[in-house]
Amino acid sequence: WQSIASRAVHPVESAVVSVTQFHAGDTWNVLPATAVLRGTVRSFAPAVRDLVETRMGEIARSLATGFGLTADFRYERRYPSTINSPAETEIARIAAARVVGEANLDLDPTPSMGAEDFAYMLQKKPGCYVWLGAGTADGGRNLHSPHYDFNDALLPLGASYWVRLVETTMPKAA
Repeated sequence: WQSIASRAVHPVESAVVSVTQFHAGDTWNVLPATAVLRGTVRSFAPAVRDLVETRMGEIARSLATGFGLTADFRYERRYPSTINSPAETEIARIAAARVVGEANLDLDPTPSMGAEDFAYMLQKKPGCYVWLGAGTADGGRNLHSPHYDFNDALLPLGASYWVRLVETTMPKAA
């Protein structure tokens, strides 16, 4: 499966295929009857996800057949890509610039393949997912780490951003 990203996906596209679980048997002296592999696939483009799904199934079934086995392949579509809307992104940029100054904004961050619930909302309504700027944590204690520790010093910055966002979007009182 690791060859899919490097051999089947066009070089200008992005794909990540990660096997994150392997479960087979429960003792050291018996060949297990089954093995279960689980993992995650990330890509920005739906067509790339389609390609990866197809190739994963083909590879699983071909390997199984080659060893006289069978493979039950199930691919679950989970999180879509988080893609901000241009107009809402501009509104968010204005609000953020009022809080931290234009020079302190990263307007061209490296795209992230992290999964985000907000992606589902963006499929229904235009919007903008904003990174507060917490950055990476020391010692790998970043988000989704069991050792994650939110930087409480960012709370006033985040609250100020939300206030400016409301002030930017709400109509002025007469």
